[in-house]
Amino acid sequence: YVHNKEYKIYPYSYVSFLEYNRANSDANKKKVLSNTHFRQAISALVNRKQLAKKVVGQGTVIPTGLVSTSLASSPKTGKDFSKDQAVSGTMDYDVQQAKKDWAEAQKETGVKDITLTVLAPSDNGSDKATQQVVQYLKAQAAKYLPGLTLKIQTMPSQAAQQNEQNGNFDIVLAGWGADFNDPISFLQILQKDASYNYGKYDSA
Repeated sequence: YVHNKEYKIYPYSYVSFLEYNRANSDANKKKVLSNTHFRQAISALVNRKQLAKKVVGQGTVIPTGLVSTSLASSPKTGKDFSKDQAVSGTMDYDVQQAKKDWAEAQKETGVKDITLTVLAPSDNGSDKATQQVVQYLKAQAAKYLPGLTLKIQTMPSQAAQQNEQNGNFDIVLAGWGADFNDPISFLQILQKDASYNYGKYDSA
């Protein structure tokens, strides 16, 4: 049916993303998870086009950032906000850059070897490819970032969410769907005092 000329794809305003626990109780984990170069290294390891085509499935829209595509347009330019939010290089698949960022993270934090756990729900109806995505991430880290080990922890969505809310995680594959057509629906979850800011993100 995907080849039928009448078949159309309408994007759903749901975005999956990795959330890092910057308030981790383990000192070394906190240093690594709070390090910009570490997070950039992980981002550069993700081949979003490959994941979209081979894992997540037909119709997947590759995000340019946290805000979903076609959610809202600028009232001044009429341009899709998802294009305005794009930051050059931050979403590109680049193994060599990932290695450089990881080396810089090791240098800045003084942590050469670390094991981090990636938490993921085992019954995520909004993103049925969750398990394949975290396994892919684990394999990429093992292959390209020596000294970094990712372990996968899966549990039912309700339990995973409870752990996330309580700060009992290192990294979690999270997701958010907008319930109104405004970028703030996504951006509000990263505000310092937002109730959904479980990773304690703070841009200051």
